[in-house]
Amino acid sequence: MCIVLRVVIIWSSHSNAYRLPEFSGGMASDHSDARDTRSDQQHGAQNVTFVLGGGNRSRQVAKIKIVNLNAQQAEHIKAEQLRHKDNVLKMQAEQKKKEICEQLSIKEAPEVTAGGYSVKLNWKQPEIISCQYSEKLKSAEHLHNLLPKHTKITYTIKMTAKDKSTDVVYSGSENFCSVNDLKPGGNYSFCVIPSIGEFTASAPSPEAKYSLPAEIPSTPPMPKIVAKSKSSVTIRWNAPSDNGALIIEYSLEWSMDADYKQVYCGKEKQHKMVYKFTPGSLTKFRVKARNEIGWSQFSESVTYTCAAAAPEAPPTPECVDIRVCHATIRWSSPDDNGAPITSYKLEMDDVDTGYGFRVIYQGEQACYSCSELHRKSIYKFRV
Repeated sequence: MCIVLRVVIIWSSHSNAYRLPEFSGGMASDHSDARDTRSDQQHGAQNVTFVLGGGNRSRQVAKIKIVNLNAQQAEHIKAEQLRHKDNVLKMQAEQKKKEICEQLSIKEAPEVTAGGYSVKLNWKQPEIISCQYSEKLKSAEHLHNLLPKHTKITYTIKMTAKDKSTDVVYSGSENFCSVNDLKPGGNYSFCVIPSIGEFTASAPSPEAKYSLPAEIPSTPPMPKIVAKSKSSVTIRWNAPSDNGALIIEYSLEWSMDADYKQVYCGKEKQHKMVYKFTPGSLTKFRVKARNEIGWSQFSESVTYTCAAAAPEAPPTPECVDIRVCHATIRWSSPDDNGAPITSYKLEMDDVDTGYGFRVIYQGEQACYSCSELHRKSIYKFRV
């Protein structure tokens, strides 16, 4: 069995400044010793009383209490000590990591070099990387040695746009980068967040800001025909990019020949045009947008062809050549209403027979010669 001795020393002096209540005249009190002995015997302890030298004026009395601990109690104490040591080490490591992350932060905003719709950003290294410490940071110089070796620092550039959306536009080891495809009228801010290994800066750098002036809207996409009939058509279009200034209105124009005319101007992105379109006619529509800067370019034209209809009724046919028992009937072509005429039908009514109109011709030609007619008879023709 392992025995651990725990020693407790209780002492006193003849001096008033060091006299304890249980001692009298430099000797331990019998009553006090009896009480301690009974209490210690219950806990397996042994008391030893002896006198410490030093002269009459500094004569001291000490009592040693020896306590026997079994193996289980000893292991428990040892485990508690190890846990305490681990906690202390963890706290120290967390504190060092916190200090390193604070020193990784860059104190100055990146420099911005403008180039139209793109910018170039440059920034300084953290002081803990460059080892160029200010007087206030001399005490943190030892933290440099705690950084991981053979590991490059990584810079992350975050860009915040006008709509508060945030994007990572660069991540790499260089201390410069270019950001392209910025939008007109945009307000942008950039910040740098360094990291190396497991350590990341506790705060981003101050922000660098960059703004582009607003421009006229982008060209709208081609409008679409969403509904149509013989007497109306509905056109719809999508809003283009406003390029930094809100769109105020749209202008919709239409054309049935080379010239365009405005048919709508307003804020809506849809318009129903009521018009009696000629069947089979070709109509074009285009749209443009305006903001406070000016009008955009016109979109591409969408083409609408009105559905063809049945031809108009032909005019009254004519007899152009009348002979004995023979007649030639001719007629003019009517409006085809958007589709070529493929056939004519000629009917004749022989009044004397009373049979009514009967088809005597069907074909592409706009004339027909009738034969075998009777003298003094009445005939009617229609197409």
